[in-house]
Amino acid sequence: MRSTLIYSMLLLLLALSGVLFSSAKAIEVSDLHFTELNKQHGLSDTAVLDIVEDHMGFIWLATSNGLNRYSGYDVKQYHPSDVDPNSLPSGFIKTLFVDSEGELWVGTNTGLALYQPESDSFKVFNKENSVIKTDLITAISESKSGDILFADKKFLYRYSKQSSQISVLTQVFKEESFVKVIFEEANRIWVGSNKFGAALIDTETLEVYDTSKVNPWGVSLDIRALHDIAVINGNYWLATNEGLIVLASNGRILKRIHSDDLGVSEEVNTRFQSLLLVTIFGSAPILDCFYYRTLLKAPYHLITAPTYLHLNSDTI
Repeated sequence: MRSTLIYSMLLLLLALSGVLFSSAKAIEVSDLHFTELNKQHGLSDTAVLDIVEDHMGFIWLATSNGLNRYSGYDVKQYHPSDVDPNSLPSGFIKTLFVDSEGELWVGTNTGLALYQPESDSFKVFNKENSVIKTDLITAISESKSGDILFADKKFLYRYSKQSSQISVLTQVFKEESFVKVIFEEANRIWVGSNKFGAALIDTETLEVYDTSKVNPWGVSLDIRALHDIAVINGNYWLATNEGLIVLASNGRILKRIHSDDLGVSEEVNTRFQSLLLVTIFGSAPILDCFYYRTLLKAPYHLITAPTYLHLNSDTI
């Protein structure tokens, strides 16, 4: 039996390539065809932690044992090296991000790395050569200005594309946590963690607000974890430990979709990809994907019972 980790990787690959989402017709389970990619094909590890596609069409796969680049035909592995200062700082890859200029950023448990395609190497940023306080980088995003935002266990940082320097924006959490998502808007930055819910940062004053308390935007969230955010038809879809929460632009909660409503027993714990919701949880990871067909066309207040296509290892 194929492992659910392999299924996780394959479905995310399909999501990134747009195979699952066509506005021209509805997608059914019978329409899906899968090709397995594992160690026999050159993958360094089957525990795939993140996947992105760069502007050249390469698929990059983060694992606990190295970084992999898949061309569609073969896999090239990248690992740290004691003799090469331009190699990855660690083989434990936590997160990947491709910015608007097509640059690949790699978050590891010993620093941040920028892929340099001209030399097929990496520029490394860590606490030894920058202001980074903890080398475990768990979330990477992009600001409205094109700078890179990233987080360690407590702090939020900005990498300036103009100066090529890293600065500390603010301390987000008093205690260590695993930051899951960073999402900047015009006047605020969302930061979600796995232990302390969501924080909102005023982009002008850099003051940090706990969303479980009073804040200038009227957002009130009593959650332990915020894993991801997507803006769909002007509303905010939040993947949390309580399930899906839909917020209006004024902060009002429009709907809660609990995990039980989706037919699963654990928390919504990964990412939105073009209206695909992927949940991976438990000691033996389980994969469930939900594609909300009706959300692409109708305003949220007209959707009383959104329909979705449920995919997991039992249906594919």
